[in-house]
Amino acid sequence: MANTIDKIKLDSENICFGPEPEFNDETIQILTLYRDGHFVFRGYRYGDKTLLRKKVAKVSLKEMQQFFNEIETIVLDPEYQTNFVTDVGTWRMSIHYQNYQKHFFGSLIPGCGFDQVYKKLREITKISHLFAFRRM
Repeated sequence: MANTIDKIKLDSENICFGPEPEFNDETIQILTLYRDGHFVFRGYRYGDKTLLRKKVAKVSLKEMQQFFNEIETIVLDPEYQTNFVTDVGTWRMSIHYQNYQKHFFGSLIPGCGFDQVYKKLREITKISHLFAFRRM
């Protein structure tokens, strides 16, 4: 099935033009979600990009498929537009299908079209302080 999502990779970087983060602040998060329900999360320190925390877990296949469907519904909508603001952090998302990938980006702000999936992502992964599509 060429149109089935195999995985979604979401890179969030919570660095902006405001005050510089502290050395030990977690500013980079990478979350990879797989079709079978498992996911891998990594959070990195600002100062030297050292891995601060990692979580490998699995959610139900139904929850993951529902999440994938919701993401795809948003990005395939002809009305979808990326909101990009330069003075906040950013996210980059790649959706991997069997034979190709689609790439998206945006700013870590509320109201960017991903508010409901952001809430659902935090619920199913149970990752505290998850940036994803917006800062908490």
